[in-house]
Amino acid sequence: MFLGKQLILRFNRGDADALRDIYARYKDDLVSLAAALLQDKNAAEDAVHDVFARLVQRQDTLRISQNLRAYLTTSAANMARQHFRKRQKSPESSLDASGMDRPGKELPPESAMLDGEQKQLLTNALADLPYEQREAVLLRHYSDLTFRKIASAQNVSVNTVLGRYRYGIEKLRSRLDGEIL
Repeated sequence: MFLGKQLILRFNRGDADALRDIYARYKDDLVSLAAALLQDKNAAEDAVHDVFARLVQRQDTLRISQNLRAYLTTSAANMARQHFRKRQKSPESSLDASGMDRPGKELPPESAMLDGEQKQLLTNALADLPYEQREAVLLRHYSDLTFRKIASAQNVSVNTVLGRYRYGIEKLRSRLDGEIL
């Protein structure tokens, strides 16, 4: 049986060790996604911590029936969006510019093959996208979520997500044209 399904079964039975295993398996990927969305590793770590805290709080009542990775990814994106909105409301907060420069997996695996300068160009281009477009692009490419699932996570129509994704990709292409091979 697929490991993710085993973890779901164990989690749904209330196995406390399953929660630890889920955390160990998915935390780094979720932090990477949240860091790419928020452009701030500290805020990303806080967002992922909140995802797992809610998972612990809801373990007795929550029943995950489908893809565990998709559930956690959507939860992390939702939490990152909440952190982003909270930061927008409090102007004294600023982006941690060093948050994306730290060693580790801050961007999707496809970008891992990019060397330092190219990675920074991509990071800067992603940071320049409006949040909703950045979220649509990263959820589609990083998490391989369908547009329908992204629309559900963003609480908008599929057409809105398609537009956000298309405009985001167009802006990335325009910004990176000829800069990244």
